[in-house]
Amino acid sequence: MKKLIPLVLLFVAATALAKELPYQVRTVDPEKTYGYFVGDQIHRTIEIDVKEPYALSKGSVPLTGTRVNGIELRRVEMSQRQQGEWTHYKLDFVYQIFSRGDQAWLTQLPRPRLIVTAGKRQLAVESPEWKFEVSPLASSSGNDIGKVERAFRTPLQVEAWPWGLGLMASFAMIIGAMIGLIYIHADKAWFPGMGGPFARGYRHLSSLSEQHSSLGDAVTAIHQAFRQTYGENLLPDNLDNFLASHPSFHAIRSEIEQFFTSANFVLYGVTSVGAHGSFSELQEFCRLCRDCERGVA
Repeated sequence: MKKLIPLVLLFVAATALAKELPYQVRTVDPEKTYGYFVGDQIHRTIEIDVKEPYALSKGSVPLTGTRVNGIELRRVEMSQRQQGEWTHYKLDFVYQIFSRGDQAWLTQLPRPRLIVTAGKRQLAVESPEWKFEVSPLASSSGNDIGKVERAFRTPLQVEAWPWGLGLMASFAMIIGAMIGLIYIHADKAWFPGMGGPFARGYRHLSSLSEQHSSLGDAVTAIHQAFRQTYGENLLPDNLDNFLASHPSFHAIRSEIEQFFTSANFVLYGVTSVGAHGSFSELQEFCRLCRDCERGVA
């Protein structure tokens, strides 16, 4: 009984000391513990929460190039952020395997001996060990590879959902692009906003032949579309009012003004005019108005 009392007191003291430690350690280890080969890289993250006045000693962080048991530290990145009286440190390690053998063997990643300090006081922070299995590139012993495999190995599983999600997103983008192209360029009134006055006028002009149609037919169709859109005949004097009530047409104001000039020539018997002097040019102007009508100009 006398021998047990010191052990109990030691256990109580150790428990109390553990509760008062000014740091907490967590690790993010790889999911698999087998199937690694020479040259493979392994990522491991160690997170440490340190309570003031302690702080992690930067000098205790291992340097890149350090090699232990054939495993070399290739890269280490450290970040920190303050959370009240605690400082959160995040250490991202990248190791590379250089050791090799004829058969699979069990090893572990190096355990960096990190130190937290407060003035002259120092405390060692031991990170948990993480063991894994390294497989040979080829077996030279002549043994059946099945005898080397460990019983806990399971077939590697590939997660299909990220690929399926990306495929679905790609299809959605393609369908959206097709709908957008149809909405912008289609002549049929399949969607809301596709059967406006200028859309109908453009379909009418597209059904006509330039050889058998007069410029007056094209000008009349466009004037009718303006009248249906504006609610009354659109003249150069009330163009500002029209643009104020239909701001999407601001982008082609100069084309509208030129159309009025061309329309006056055409309607008063002059068939050789300026910018919109041909049937195809009037048809293209009607298409611009249709794009403004749809809000895609």
